[in-house]
Amino acid sequence: MLSGDSKILASLATDGIAKQKLHVMMIVDTSRSMQGERIDQVNSAIVDIHKYLVDLQGENTNVDFYMSIMTFSNKAEFVPGYKGINVNDMTPPKLKAIGYSNLHCAYEELACVLHKESNGGMMPDFGGIAPIILLLTD
Repeated sequence: MLSGDSKILASLATDGIAKQKLHVMMIVDTSRSMQGERIDQVNSAIVDIHKYLVDLQGENTNVDFYMSIMTFSNKAEFVPGYKGINVNDMTPPKLKAIGYSNLHCAYEELACVLHKESNGGMMPDFGGIAPIILLLTD
């Protein structure tokens, strides 16, 4: 039986359209202010979100779930190996906090991927579900 969230997602793709992609993009502050308990909480949240999406994937045949993790401190970048990865093909990374906070560079990096796939972005060319973007910061 599908949970409430699963029913909503399943209903988005039951109209005969090809399987949909849902991207969850996590934008994570890894500046010095996030050291200690804060980065531990972020790492735990990433594990929990990943597990939740894997569970949803198991209940849902109409949607493929993908995750991307971008960190920002002195600069913004996608964590190597964590850009547009199917949730079943990944293990959450353990992030560390260093540097200073520069959210502006994260927004610039994010803007580079919020385009259709044919234009070098991560959004489906046809149909699809808008990405979910989560900002994890203090």
